[in-house]
Amino acid sequence: MAGLVRHPIDVHSLEIYLARQLPQAGLPLEVKQFGFGQSNPTYQLTSVSTKRRYVLRKKPAGKLLSKAAHKVEREYRVIRALETTDVPVPKVYCLCQEESVIGTPFYIMEFLDGRVFEDAAIPIGILDWEMSTVGHALSGLAGLLLPYYTARLQSRYFRTDAFLSTPGLPSPQMVMQWYWGVAGWDLQPDMEWAVAFAAFRSAAICQGIAARVATRQASSPQARNYAEAFRPFADFAWAMIQRQERGQKIGESGAKL
Repeated sequence: MAGLVRHPIDVHSLEIYLARQLPQAGLPLEVKQFGFGQSNPTYQLTSVSTKRRYVLRKKPAGKLLSKAAHKVEREYRVIRALETTDVPVPKVYCLCQEESVIGTPFYIMEFLDGRVFEDAAIPIGILDWEMSTVGHALSGLAGLLLPYYTARLQSRYFRTDAFLSTPGLPSPQMVMQWYWGVAGWDLQPDMEWAVAFAAFRSAAICQGIAARVATRQASSPQARNYAEAFRPFADFAWAMIQRQERGQKIGESGAKL
């Protein structure tokens, strides 16, 4: 849900820009900020006259920890490229790389009326493409399966273990069998390392959130919960590696599904 604006933007300057770049926006605008998301501040723009809604995503204000982070420009390009495919994405309208408008680069896309999915249901539209990239084939699958292995660990911080009781939810083993059937690749010998990598990756992401909390650049009001999770994620990943070195499989000696 959108509500209190925690990271103010220059609405007047934004409206001047949109009058040229998106005249159908229906100025003036009512601006609210979404509470979900840990990286880029995201806002709901509502036309006062037409009530039509849009979404604005921008980089955080201030000096960023890394030039490789918060790539809203890349996110815009990926979503725009996917518009003509079967991947469910919102329509994007414009990308502004001039910091003079609201202080940082930003882009605007259509508002999709739905909910933020933290369970196993199929999404209406896939919005967050900031971290999309080309990498090892197992990396994406390991990221998909990671919540199964860390659900009870995460529940201490994010309360996400409820999804395990979702009717019809496939098991990790079933997902790997599906993958094997399509790719012709038996994943079992490599999956432990891949999931450990995904856990370390989550630890690194949480550490980045912790840094943004410290510099008051965190986008979400729940950011502190994620910031406190980076060490447990790292410890969990290291324990998985140690078990693998001892010849144990995930799920043995404390790793819970």
